[in-house]
Amino acid sequence: MFICNSQLPMSREQELLTQFSQKADTIQADYKKMIASYVSSNGARPPYEELLDILKKMDAELTKSGVAMVEQYQSDGVVNISTFITAVKNKIASTIEQFVKTL
Repeated sequence: MFICNSQLPMSREQELLTQFSQKADTIQADYKKMIASYVSSNGARPPYEELLDILKKMDAELTKSGVAMVEQYQSDGVVNISTFITAVKNKIASTIEQFVKTL
């Protein structure tokens, strides 16, 4: 999670990173619900191949959302966005890692 001092105004970068973090957490929660529903219906986790497909879909959804956030940040006229892109990539990676650990 991104940390921000609540007494200072949040920078645009921090605001977008927080929004993306919340979006990524929501996406992860939706996929967890999907797995839980499958387990509840079938009494077991999905087969390995299906889990890989689910992970690929989740990665694609996170990446699409991350690209949209980068484009939004870029539209603000920011010249150097490498730090922002790195933070988005790290959040995608950590979200997927957390999801895999729950399987």
